Amino acid sequence: MSAIPVPPASAPDPGSDAEGLFSALSPFPHDHAAQMALLAAVVESSDDAIISTTLEGQILSWNAGATRLFGYTAAEAIGQPISLIIPAELVQREAEILTRLRSGAHIEHFETERVRKDGERLQISLTVSPIRDSRGVIIGASKIARDIGELRRGEQLRAQLAAIVESSDDAIVGKNLDGIVQSWNASAVRIFGYEPHEAIGRHITFIIPPELRSEEDEIIAQLRAGRRIDHFDTVRVSKSGRRVNVSLSISPIRDGRGRVVGAAKIARDVTQRKRMEAALRDSEQALRLVDQRKDAFLAQLAHELRNFLAPISYALQIARNRELPPAQQERAHEIIGRQVRHMGCLLDDLKELTRIKRNALQLNLASAELTTILGSAIEAARPKLDEKHHVLSLDLPERAVRVHVDAVRLVQVFANLLINAAKYTDPGGHIRLSARCEQGELRVAVRDNGIGIAPDMLPRVFALFGQAPEALTRSEGGLGIGLALVKGVVELHGGRVEASSEGPGKGSEFRVCLPLDAEAGAPGAGGSSHESVIGLRVLVVDADEAAAGEAAMFVTLAGHHARTVAGTAEASQQIESFRPHVCMVDLAAGTAAYQLARDIHAASWGRHCVLIGMGAAADPVERERAQAAGFAACIDKPVTAASLEALLTGHGGQLRERIAQL
Repeated sequence: MSAIPVPPASAPDPGSDAEGLFSALSPFPHDHAAQMALLAAVVESSDDAIISTTLEGQILSWNAGATRLFGYTAAEAIGQPISLIIPAELVQREAEILTRLRSGAHIEHFETERVRKDGERLQISLTVSPIRDSRGVIIGASKIARDIGELRRGEQLRAQLAAIVESSDDAIVGKNLDGIVQSWNASAVRIFGYEPHEAIGRHITFIIPPELRSEEDEIIAQLRAGRRIDHFDTVRVSKSGRRVNVSLSISPIRDGRGRVVGAAKIARDVTQRKRMEAALRDSEQALRLVDQRKDAFLAQLAHELRNFLAPISYALQIARNRELPPAQQERAHEIIGRQVRHMGCLLDDLKELTRIKRNALQLNLASAELTTILGSAIEAARPKLDEKHHVLSLDLPERAVRVHVDAVRLVQVFANLLINAAKYTDPGGHIRLSARCEQGELRVAVRDNGIGIAPDMLPRVFALFGQAPEALTRSEGGLGIGLALVKGVVELHGGRVEASSEGPGKGSEFRVCLPLDAEAGAPGAGGSSHESVIGLRVLVVDADEAAAGEAAMFVTLAGHHARTVAGTAEASQQIESFRPHVCMVDLAAGTAAYQLARDIHAASWGRHCVLIGMGAAADPVERERAQAAGFAACIDKPVTAASLEALLTGHGGQLRERIAQL
């Protein structure tokens, strides 16, 4: 390394050690004084600190840059050890550098710390070069120190800004004024799905929907004009094609002269916010709708109560008129009693709904047979079914199914579903009641061909006040709380209720799904002290077609095969081909009924046929006559599901013995 002549910043006194050293160091002849002066001027005017020291570390020269950087004047520094500006913990390193210089080792420039006169620590980049005499002997060191604190602070700031950009939850994208992407942070990858190498260099429109491309042109035009762009909500498209709702902020990027050369875009994914806003709007709308329905419900309730009170008031006036015949007064009392019962049922429904809402409704769970529950429900719904002349068909399990439930509540559930179907089906409609045991569940469905349910109504059909407008016009005086009760009672049993419809005018189906446990749910399982007989052929003989159909319905519900005939004459014609296990005969036919019984028992196949008389249970004389004619039992008319089940289970052993002999 060549020697570096470094004259002192200010000439030392004649005879000083510094003057002697510089005389020895200078390789230039004295006739080159002008060149030396030029070099001295260069050193003195440098922005960097240029310092020379002896190999022992004594400062020999100190330029103006050193004064600016370290705060010491040349007079204060020259002659002092270089440790004047070196932190105590780095003095040993300085000694090592000087030792390496003496041995001729090369010193690479490096970054280190120095201390100003005021104690402030400086980050500097340091270059150390040897100073040689005319013989090439290293006799000192030249040091050039540059303040890199501002540079380091700038680098730190840039690193911090880069870290902020990279760790931001928002997509931060830089682009030039031609719309070409220049930078793409991690959140841009997360939100839009493109990796940086897939995005940088492409036009920003690759994430903008086609219908919003003009939006980008407007942004660029405003940036070029130097106008501010307020943040706004818009839509962008991810790599997968998913549309992303974003809130977009745009800031201009300027060069060193303040010119706009690009734009920084900050896109925040506001999809969740948009969903919440939509959900809030839907909730507000739903609350308004519920409020409207509540008002309509209260108005309907007031109307219903007036409907009850009007006939009661009229009947009271009749009952108070002593001059009217007793029969008419009795009729008035019947009207009052009926209206009071209807009002009581309404209030009971409201009370039970309140209990369900408060989780205060108690269930009385016990083992019960499904057909008995469904039969009682049909009994309760029969007036409405008959009033509308609907056809009710059944599709039930061939074997008995016992369930552990609150039978009274479930009768209420299925009766409500049947009545609901009857109300919203035009006269002469078809209603189907079916039951299946599948996947550990009892599934009972009521299907009708009525007015159907619009798709937007299906999710809230079981909600209180949830009747659709067209349903309200068909409610026939109901309050629309039946389905809410159904849902509440079924869920208390650990089940669920579902509704489906193909749309208005296409009917609807309501399904009740209840869990079956291993004991109660098994077909034919116990729970009764009597053995139930299933699958019998039952002939119902009654001139009253409606009564015969009713009895046959309950026979079918009990799991048997029923056939009805209009009277004893028709029965005589069909009995040989049908060969019933049980024959239910209306005893109002008198002598003909008893003759039919004798004919059946006289036949070889009919010796074991069980005869049941209908209509004589309350008449001891008629009951004795029936027993004498071979009737095994008598029941009252109209036949009910409960009376029929009690009869069949009570005679189960006898029936089974007789069937075994057929």
